[in-house]
Amino acid sequence: MIDIWIVSSKILFPVATISHDINGNILNSLEYYSRYIPNVITEIDSVKLFIEKYEDTSEEKYVNIKGEFYEYVSLVCQMPCSRRDDIVHKSTPYIEWACDQMAFFVQKPIIIYSCEISSLSDKNNKQLFTHPLQSAKFRSSIFHNTIIPKDIPLIKRPKNFSEKDLAVLRWYHKSLAASYDIDKFLFLWVCLEILRKIKGIAVKEPYLAPCNHEIHECPICHKSTEKTVNGKTLQLYLINELNVPKEVAKKMWRFRQMLHGEIPLTDETTSHMGDLIMKLQAAVNLGLKRRFGISDSNPPIVKPEGVMMSAMSIQFKVNNPIEQ
Repeated sequence: MIDIWIVSSKILFPVATISHDINGNILNSLEYYSRYIPNVITEIDSVKLFIEKYEDTSEEKYVNIKGEFYEYVSLVCQMPCSRRDDIVHKSTPYIEWACDQMAFFVQKPIIIYSCEISSLSDKNNKQLFTHPLQSAKFRSSIFHNTIIPKDIPLIKRPKNFSEKDLAVLRWYHKSLAASYDIDKFLFLWVCLEILRKIKGIAVKEPYLAPCNHEIHECPICHKSTEKTVNGKTLQLYLINELNVPKEVAKKMWRFRQMLHGEIPLTDETTSHMGDLIMKLQAAVNLGLKRRFGISDSNPPIVKPEGVMMSAMSIQFKVNNPIEQ
């Protein structure tokens, strides 16, 4: 049976902060005004989207994040669905669209902090997700695939450490601080590209014309048209120098094409992202250790496989006490 389901997502929405009156005089205290337009319904494919006031009075009215003020509001998605178990998956594209387009207009990220699912015909029977599954761009995982020294040394900078080596170390540190999985992959990939340049490995090929014919030299000056082929070069470096299996190197390079928009940033295309991150971190860690002069078998060791915990959804079912 088709029912109408309600997915109410708790989000933080920026407010307008007023410090002066219309004459330019400083107010005695800051005033805040909501920027969202309440209860105006946008309908897409029989799915209704609208924003309403968040009713939980236990929350602070305004939240200060890095000097800017926000308020909690509810992004509501109403849609027909025959099975409650399918509603999260089916509503996600519409909720993501709403958050992405609002983020564009407010120029701030719109993050979902929790969501509640209920039926329009029985609002007393609810499911509360305190840690809702996030879209691919905001997926955040915890990785357990490292072995570190018992005693952490404070060492001098190795004599062979160049500015490029320092750049790798900075980007590696940044990858460790990344809040989201996709950011971690991108920062590690920057490390990989710099390490490859330090190593000096390059696969060069002649110019390939649009007709797929190779042109080995310029027809005018007769100079070679050979140039470094980035994809083949990085894959060769991963395979020959960093112990990455050929198929894994190929998958890493393919995933990297997301930077050019050739692969969309979706749940489907990033389903294996956590596994690739662990393998890429293991490879970069190995390359960086060698620049430090540390043996491959000595810590810090990053294993290409390990335990990964995503931001899994914690779910509570709230039943009507009368029915119990």
